[in-house]
Amino acid sequence: MNKWYDQTVAAVATFLRTDIERGLSEEEAKKRLAENGPNQLKAKKATPVWEVLFDQFKDMMIIILLVAAVIAGLIGEVSDSIMIMVIVF
Repeated sequence: MNKWYDQTVAAVATFLRTDIERGLSEEEAKKRLAENGPNQLKAKKATPVWEVLFDQFKDMMIIILLVAAVIAGLIGEVSDSIMIMVIVF
């Protein structure tokens, strides 16, 4: 069968062995549930906020900006250092 969106409703219904007006019978629904499992997506484990925050500091541009902030602070450009840190955070 070609792509689903290229087919008529009748062709898709025939391929899926279902009736557009009545749907699946109770026994056919139970059979398909046993064969294919429930129609559910698996839940993805939530990523903790601290991990999302920490992952931001793995980016090379962020590392360069942090190094620049430290260097600016060491040479006496405290306002530049603070501004870079504010932008990063």
